[in-house]
Amino acid sequence: MKSLYGLCEYGISLNTVRYLESRNISAEMLLLDSENVLSEIWNKESKKKNEIIDIIKKDSNVFGINSVYELNKYGLSLALIEKIRKLGLTMNELNNIGKSQLINKYHFGNVVSDKILIAVINYKQNINNEKNYDYSEYLLNYIKSKTEMSYISIERLKEKLSLETNYPIEFFYSDIEKLKNQGKIDKRLQEVRYNFPKLSEKINMLDNAQKYSIIKERLSGATLETIGKKHNITRERVRQIVEKIYKKIGDVYENIYVEDFLNYDFSLDEFEIIFNESKEVYNFLKDKTKNNRLNKKDIFEYLKYNDIPELKEKEIYQKYNTIIFDGERIILNKNNIINVYLKNLKESKTMDEISNELNLIFEKYGLERYGNRALEALLDRDNNCIGSIKRKYRYFDFENIDNKIIDKIKNMFKIENGYYSTLMIFNNYKDFFEEIDIQDEYELHNLIRKFPIEIDNVKLERMPNFKVGNINKRDFFYNEILEYAPININDFLKIMEEEYGHKELSLKNYISKNYPYNINGLNLITNYVRLSDKEINLIKSELNDILYHKNEFLKIMERKLKKDCKKYINTYNIKKLGYKIINNYIIQENQKSIDECLKNKILSKDFYELEDKYATSTYYFVLNNLETNLDIVKFNNDLYITIKKMNEVGITKEDLINYRNFINKILKENEYFTIKYLEKKHYPNKLEKYGFEDDFYESIIGKMDRIKKIRFSGVKVFCKRNSRFTKIDFITDLINNIGIIDIYKLKNFLYSDYGIIVSKENLQEIIYESDLYYSKILEKVFRNKEEYYREVYK
Repeated sequence: MKSLYGLCEYGISLNTVRYLESRNISAEMLLLDSENVLSEIWNKESKKKNEIIDIIKKDSNVFGINSVYELNKYGLSLALIEKIRKLGLTMNELNNIGKSQLINKYHFGNVVSDKILIAVINYKQNINNEKNYDYSEYLLNYIKSKTEMSYISIERLKEKLSLETNYPIEFFYSDIEKLKNQGKIDKRLQEVRYNFPKLSEKINMLDNAQKYSIIKERLSGATLETIGKKHNITRERVRQIVEKIYKKIGDVYENIYVEDFLNYDFSLDEFEIIFNESKEVYNFLKDKTKNNRLNKKDIFEYLKYNDIPELKEKEIYQKYNTIIFDGERIILNKNNIINVYLKNLKESKTMDEISNELNLIFEKYGLERYGNRALEALLDRDNNCIGSIKRKYRYFDFENIDNKIIDKIKNMFKIENGYYSTLMIFNNYKDFFEEIDIQDEYELHNLIRKFPIEIDNVKLERMPNFKVGNINKRDFFYNEILEYAPININDFLKIMEEEYGHKELSLKNYISKNYPYNINGLNLITNYVRLSDKEINLIKSELNDILYHKNEFLKIMERKLKKDCKKYINTYNIKKLGYKIINNYIIQENQKSIDECLKNKILSKDFYELEDKYATSTYYFVLNNLETNLDIVKFNNDLYITIKKMNEVGITKEDLINYRNFINKILKENEYFTIKYLEKKHYPNKLEKYGFEDDFYESIIGKMDRIKKIRFSGVKVFCKRNSRFTKIDFITDLINNIGIIDIYKLKNFLYSDYGIIVSKENLQEIIYESDLYYSKILEKVFRNKEEYYREVYK
């Protein structure tokens, strides 16, 4: 028998133990879940509470101790019990002691000895009469706390009990059956839920005849106005009465359907078929959720994401004119066909191609054709696709764009005022955009417009252009001409494409149209605003570097001359200063190219940290080439280690090339991997001993031929293949290889093998978008719904 009085042996007062008994707290309850049980009577910081919890943690057998203190229940005072303890008498000894021993050996008087013996006899009788503790009530309360609005998988419940409590799991299945037979829980298939009172039971308990009549009429479908006229009260008064009744009713069994009712737009017929419930329950739920209903999904979305017996599915299918289109069952109408079509549109197609394909499908099913203009407007609004140039569209997973990605994109646009094309941003961060599946500058522009991503000081213009700051397009390009002229127009256009992203052909047409007076044959010309010799010498005294960004150079000029110097940044003045303008840089005249200047600057260091002042296309092009050629390798997010430093510590370029060859050799075609995956497989390599972080290895691998990559919860997932892949492809291929798997085990597998931390909810969303099937009841992932049926009904 377990007893609370064992706590007294660890210093807990007798009064505290008697208080616990008065609150009907048993030793078994404390063993199961002392934290939550004691939190009901004492606050979080209670010293008593924490002492008891610590005792139980240190000695789980504390309640198995036969303590003398328990004799207090049978008439012995605390003073007498303390005297017995001082004499060294234990409960086991008292169970076998006689009156003569108490008097002669321990010197108790005749009356006190009788009192002790009577208490011991009553104690023994209580033990003999004590029944085994019924754990089912604890299990019932636990189920109630975990299933307030929904069912829970029996296996998941068992697992949670084992992890969170000390409930004796060997009683689990018998207790479940016991509670089911008592009507205290509801059990269906492989899940259970606490059996709250039924709605009809609560209504029948109403003792006011008018209120009973009003709620019955309301639940039968009568309007507030109709009920008001019948009872000679206002419509508003009826509404108030109904709301008060619902509050009084409180928790009822039918609340189980609230979550589904909030998310799915059931008709009465659908509700009755799926849940075997009445019109009264349907109307109750409509009233209960009227201000919060999302109505996002129809009955077929519900069938796709929930476990429904096959016969019920067939009944729904027979009720509607349904088809299976691209592997998905839908009600036959144009909008549903378009939605499924877009979800499966993996490669970009033109508006004409999409229109022709969809209209052929519509004709096949006897539906009217869709006009191109109306269809294009629909695609521009649809969250399942992204647009590109020449009215091309494809599927895009907008759910993949989280706050971290948005913040990174925003940082990319923190650039100097000017008129740009998103091609410049796209070229500078190609690796990143590959990871999030943005394929060109037009998709990037469409992503920002459609999401939308609000970026300070940035305004989107016609695709793919945008401007930073309050500038005028015509003035911007004229100032650029002033800086570079005289210059061959084609050379100027190349600079504009490299630095601002504008395609040469489209910009050439714009230049020809807007600046005819600055064009002389194949050259751009202008009149210079010249610096005086004194000003030239003053600026020269400050110049000591071979390379400057234009803005940096401008600041030096303005600091020395103490005036606005933008108009003085031109070919004539810069040449006078011993420099030349190349793209957005100003370099010494004796330097060959900006690429060489940047390369030498970067490779001269041991570690090179990204410099915002050089944030141009040329700069990123040089960095990318150096990284591809293994002259630099990422050390962390914004820092590179150079080959110079690597050679110093014993790493040669040949070692890095060998690592790439090693990766190619050990990995199969279409095998997914992360750095964590490689570590778990424990493929040894010479670089291991240096203790580099993941960024280092990702930098080497990311520039390899035929290595595709995505970003999944902040982790780079690689695959050796010819085509791109998505998170859906990754998870689908894993499940097809693994087979049926518990969603929690899948979560753990992704973390243990790939280092990917993903929430259950995000994982479910990916599965829902794939051809896999997820059972909410079993909380398992299947290759398809047929496999689920085989598992459940085998």
